[in-house]
Amino acid sequence: MERTTCAYKLKEGVAEVVHKRLVHELKEKPFSINLDECTTKGSNQRILSILVSFFSDTLGPRVEQSFSMMNDTITAKTNRIHASTFAAIQTVKYDLLATRETSVQRYHRENKLKSPVDVSMAYHVRTAYSRFKKKNATSERKNTKNTKENIHKLAQKVKERIRIQQASVRKQNRLKVIQQKRQQKL
Repeated sequence: MERTTCAYKLKEGVAEVVHKRLVHELKEKPFSINLDECTTKGSNQRILSILVSFFSDTLGPRVEQSFSMMNDTITAKTNRIHASTFAAIQTVKYDLLATRETSVQRYHRENKLKSPVDVSMAYHVRTAYSRFKKKNATSERKNTKNTKENIHKLAQKVKERIRIQQASVRKQNRLKVIQQKRQQKL
């Protein structure tokens, strides 16, 4: 099964089966959770099905394995991962597990110049890159604004320091002039 077909079936065809299994698991082994936190629209929309799968006897080890495999992806430097990135990794991982292939076997080409390229993969890589570029461009604009504000604040601090230094130099010059006048009078 190709990756795009697998993703489509996971998104469209499996929803009813997953829902039935979820309801069955909830009736069989209930557990306490605040439903308003995990059923509201937003980022926690799918947390209930993940939790039910996690506490299930049959699916629990698979869910735990899938999250423990994320330790390879998430490091000390990259301690956050978007849900869409996690979903993409899981889709590819389960597609490879279903076909019992490694990623090297799947994407290996004998002749890199003349072997045919998977068109759907090239399309998805291109669209993912364009989304990545667009996202980075918007974040760079935000960072540029912050940088301009920081530069402005830094310039104000430097001007204030220069003003204080100039005031202290003027004060020292006045003291020198006063001392010179006193010495001339003596």
